[in-house]
Amino acid sequence: MSKTKIAITMRKNLLEEIDRLTEEGMFVNRSQAIEAAVEEKIGLLRKTRLLRECRKLEPGIEKKLAEKGLPRDETEWPEYREARFVGRTSIPSAAASREACVPS
Repeated sequence: MSKTKIAITMRKNLLEEIDRLTEEGMFVNRSQAIEAAVEEKIGLLRKTRLLRECRKLEPGIEKKLAEKGLPRDETEWPEYREARFVGRTSIPSAAASREACVPS
């Protein structure tokens, strides 16, 4: 697989830890260490997507929706609002989830 060279900025103590692990033979070089860390983080994010989505739900609202049933006409369904994740921001608040899930 082809690779692309990039430049990154990171905290000095983190770079020192990467260098220590490289010197101990855990990684061949800094690039391999950083690539492995990024791959692992992306893998964890993929595995925890269902958990993040479930945290957006509120049992009381879900129960009301289930008891009400689904509308037969899809134009009656509530608007879908996709959550956006930027940097370290977390999932939307319960209030925002409620607005997205409850039909008006």
